Amino acid sequence: MLLSGKRLTVPKLMAMYSVGKNAIRRDFEVIGEELPVIAKQGYNGGYFLMDGAGKHQNSLSHEQLECLEKLAVNCTGKDRETVLSIIS
Repeated sequence: MLLSGKRLTVPKLMAMYSVGKNAIRRDFEVIGEELPVIAKQGYNGGYFLMDGAGKHQNSLSHEQLECLEKLAVNCTGKDRETVLSIIS
């Protein structure tokens, strides 16, 4: 939902996932380690992605990227180009 550019609020997410506000906040702490998340309080507040981040943001984990890099070494031609394009 963040990658699609939506503003996410704690009350909305609490209702959607049937969890408490602390769970939502902890989740955004974890998400913030991978994506540039901005938390804004008050009127029109919520969680947003920093300007410039969007649906083309890399969402692969470090382990997934390492695995793809290992695969790219053993690929040739179009397969190598495809794997490298996924990495980038």
